[in-house]
Amino acid sequence: MNKRERVIAAIEKKPVDHVPASFSLHFPKDAWKGQAGVDAHISFMEQTDCDILKVMNENLVPLVGEMNGPEDWNQVPAHTKASPFIADQLELTKQVLAANQEEVFSLATIHGITASTIHPIEARYGYVPVREMLCEHLRADEKPVLAAMDRIADALCELIVESAALGVDGIYYASLGGEHHFFTDEEFARWIEPYDLRML
Repeated sequence: MNKRERVIAAIEKKPVDHVPASFSLHFPKDAWKGQAGVDAHISFMEQTDCDILKVMNENLVPLVGEMNGPEDWNQVPAHTKASPFIADQLELTKQVLAANQEEVFSLATIHGITASTIHPIEARYGYVPVREMLCEHLRADEKPVLAAMDRIADALCELIVESAALGVDGIYYASLGGEHHFFTDEEFARWIEPYDLRML
């Protein structure tokens, strides 16, 4: 039983020779892309002997300008699979899968709608402040913010489709938004859940 067979058997509740195991970590910045990124993934798999190869994703929705109010979300552009952050991630995935000679179960890392919506401004404002800002702007005027989230979700759906076409076995969906101190249950159901479901 190879690693991929083991994971699939476990998912299907069939007997396995042992419980499949995996974990992952963020590689150093100089190993986020290109050959260094491929080498980091392969070295990690060789050292850990994990059953699941999780292709990390540091190719984030790109930065945009200042956000002083909900209307500033209009500056978040539409993206396609040709956009550099998507093209770079797809190339990394392709190369990592090609370099891995073992039959492992592979996952593409996709950042959920909440994480991907804050990525364009996170470096400017900080991880927690930008999440609070997203909540504030949605509550003040949801229309331009949701329009930006819609464009981001469309791009992420392209990334998912193209990742599947490369041959990954599944998606590691890195979601945020369910924390009780940011969105209420009602807000989550209105603003976050529809996009998460669309991508899933």
